[in-house]
Amino acid sequence: MNLFDIKHKSYGRIRVNSFYLKYIDVSEDTIESFIKSQDGIIDAKLNKTTGSLSIEYDPDKIFIEEFIELINNTPIDVILGVLKAYKPKKEQVEEEPSKFRMMAGVLGGALSLFMPSNIFIKTITIFASLPSFKKAAKNLLKGKLSYQLLDSLALGITIQRNMLLSANAMNFFIGLGDYMEDKLSNKARASIEELLNVDGETAYIEKDGTKIEVPIEEINHGDIVVVYPGGRIPVDGIIKEGKAIINESVLTGEDRPILKEEGSKVYAGTNVVDGKIYIEVEYKSSETVISKIAHMVESYMNQKPAVYDRFNKIADATVLPILSLAAFNQLTTGNIVKTSSILTIDYNTNLRVSVPIAIASSISKASRQGILIKGGKSLEELSKINCIVVDKTGTLTKGEPVITDVISLENISQEEIIKIAASLEQRLKHPIAEAIVNLAKEKNIELYEREDSDYDIGLGISAKLDDEEYRFGSSRYMSNHKISISKHVKDIVKQKHDESKTVLYLTKGKKIIGLVAFKDAIREEAKNFVQKLRNLGIKIVMLTGDNEEVAQAIARELGINEFRARVSPQEKAKHVEALKSQGYKVAMVGDGINDSIALSAANVGIAMGDGSQVAIDVADVVLVREDLNLIYKSIKLSKDTMKVVNNNIKFNFGINTMGILLSMVGTGNPALAVMINNGSTILSALYSLTPEVKNG
Repeated sequence: MNLFDIKHKSYGRIRVNSFYLKYIDVSEDTIESFIKSQDGIIDAKLNKTTGSLSIEYDPDKIFIEEFIELINNTPIDVILGVLKAYKPKKEQVEEEPSKFRMMAGVLGGALSLFMPSNIFIKTITIFASLPSFKKAAKNLLKGKLSYQLLDSLALGITIQRNMLLSANAMNFFIGLGDYMEDKLSNKARASIEELLNVDGETAYIEKDGTKIEVPIEEINHGDIVVVYPGGRIPVDGIIKEGKAIINESVLTGEDRPILKEEGSKVYAGTNVVDGKIYIEVEYKSSETVISKIAHMVESYMNQKPAVYDRFNKIADATVLPILSLAAFNQLTTGNIVKTSSILTIDYNTNLRVSVPIAIASSISKASRQGILIKGGKSLEELSKINCIVVDKTGTLTKGEPVITDVISLENISQEEIIKIAASLEQRLKHPIAEAIVNLAKEKNIELYEREDSDYDIGLGISAKLDDEEYRFGSSRYMSNHKISISKHVKDIVKQKHDESKTVLYLTKGKKIIGLVAFKDAIREEAKNFVQKLRNLGIKIVMLTGDNEEVAQAIARELGINEFRARVSPQEKAKHVEALKSQGYKVAMVGDGINDSIALSAANVGIAMGDGSQVAIDVADVVLVREDLNLIYKSIKLSKDTMKVVNNNIKFNFGINTMGILLSMVGTGNPALAVMINNGSTILSALYSLTPEVKNG
C-alpha cells in the first residue's frame, strides 16, 4: 500500500490521501512542518481525521510527482523514524510583552491618579497598548474581526478621552491574563521537557573490566551500564548484576522506592536510591519508555478538544454583535464611557486561555502516572465513553498461561504429547506457544523439525512432523477442519472447563491423540477495576477466544455481565462496530498487533504499554505499564477535565454577558468591565489546573 494516493492535482497544488496519516503517532504540526521544510514546498495542510494532505508547491522548484514517488518507495518504518526524529523549527512569533504591559499598567495607573492628562503617562499607556493594536490590525488585514479589535477600540476611546486610569487598568489585566497563560502553560509542559532534558549527561559503561564515562547518546544495545547510589538510570534494560532500591515515581507517579535485583527490568529516568547495579542495555536513550512518553505527549499537547472549536467559533461570532451593540449605545445615548465598557467585554479570551491550560495540565499529569493521552481530542472522546470492550487474555488475565494438564488419549506418552505440541508451536510468539515450548525445554525434550506449517491466528496451527500431519488448536479449529470430538473427550474437556482451564486439542491426521490444559491467572486488580467502571456507569464487555464455559467462569468471578466467547481477532472489530451502532461510545483495550483493527474501530483505542508498536501507534491512549487501574484513572481524569472545560465555558458566557448588561444599564466603567473580563479569565485558568489523577 502506498503512503500517498494522489486524489487531485492542479498547477501548484496537489491533494493526497493516506490511511497511515490517520493513525501515525506523529502530530499534524510535525508532519506539516516536515513537508514544508522540503525545498519547493510552500504550504502543507493535514487533516488526520480523514488522512487528507493538501500541498501547495512551486512547480519551478520541485517535481511533485517525483517527491510523492520517493515517499511511496520508502519503507513506512523509515518514514515513521524520520518524522519522530524531526524537530520542527519554532516559528518566530512576536511575543506580547505581558510583563512589561503589567508593569506599565501599574505605573501608568498610579501616576494617572495624580496627573490625569499628562503626556508622558499617555505615551506609556499608548506604548503598552500597541500589542492589541497590532494584532487587531493584522487580523483586519486578513478580513477577520477579533477580540483584539474590541480591546483596541476600548483602549483607543479611553486614551483619547484621557481616561488613563481605565486604560492602564485594562493593560494591567490583559497583561496579567497573558502572563498567567504563559506561566501556567509552561508549567504544564515543564515536566515533559524535564523528561527529555538529558543533553550533556554522561554515564559509566563497563568494557573489558574498565569503567568508562561516555555521553548518554553514545550508549548502544548490549552495553553494560553501571549506576551508583543517587544516580539516574539512563537506559531501559535488565539488571545483570547487583541490586538496588529504585524510585520509579517519574513513570508511576508513586513515590515508593522498590527493590530490584538481578533479572529485573529497569527504566530510564528512574533513580537509584541505594545500591549499585550493572544494567544490560535493551533500549538506548532515544528509544526508552520515558523518551517515548515525552515525545508523544509533546507532539499531542496542543491538540484541542472539539468542544473548544465549537465554542470558539461562537465566541468569534459575538465580536460583530458586540460592535453593533456598542455602536447602537453610542448612537442612542452618546455615552462614550458606556460604549468603551461594552467594547471591553469579549467571549474569546477566557476560552483561549483556560481550555488549553486544562488540556495541557491534565495530559502532563497523566503522563507522570504512565498514561499517554494523545491530545485534547482523545481526552474529550475518552470522557464520553460509556462502554469498554476488554480482551480476556493479557488484559483481565496476566497473559502468562501455566500448563496444568497433559492428557494422552492414545497409546502415547505425555512426553511425546509435549514434544509434538511444542514442535508445532516453536517460533510462534504468543504466550501459550511460549509456555508449551518452555515446558519442553524444562524437560530437555528435543523437538521435531516442522514442515509446511499453516498458522490460523488465534485458533491453531497445522504442520508436518516426520511426514505426519498434525494439528494443535481450539475446538473451533477442530470444527473448521471437520475433526469430530467424541463424548469421552468432551467429558474430559468439560471437567477442565469447570476448573476454569482452557483446553487445546492435538490431532494426528483426523484423530485426537491428546489434550493440553492451561490456566491464565486473573490480575489482582481486575475485580476492583470492573467495580470502579460500573460505579462510573460504564458497560463492560469481555471478548475471548476461549469457549463459553471458561469465559462464563471468568466473567462470573469478575462481576462482568456481558461477554463474547470464541471470538477470533478478525471478529473483534465487528463486535466494536455493533456496539457503536447501538449508540454506545466504545473504548477498546488491546495489547497486540491483532487488536490494531479493533483499536481503530473504537471511539477510543487503549493500548497496553507492553503491546506491539502497531497497537500503540493507532491507539488514542497508551498505558506504559500493564495495570488495569490506569484505564480507570484515565477515564476518570478525562471526565473531570471535560467537566472543568464545560464549567469554564458556561462561566465565561455567563460572567461576560453580565458584564455587557452592567455596562449598558450602569454608569459604565471600562476598568470594571476589564476586571470582569480578564479577572474571570484568571480564575478560569487557575480552576483549569484542578483535575488530578485519582485512584477512585
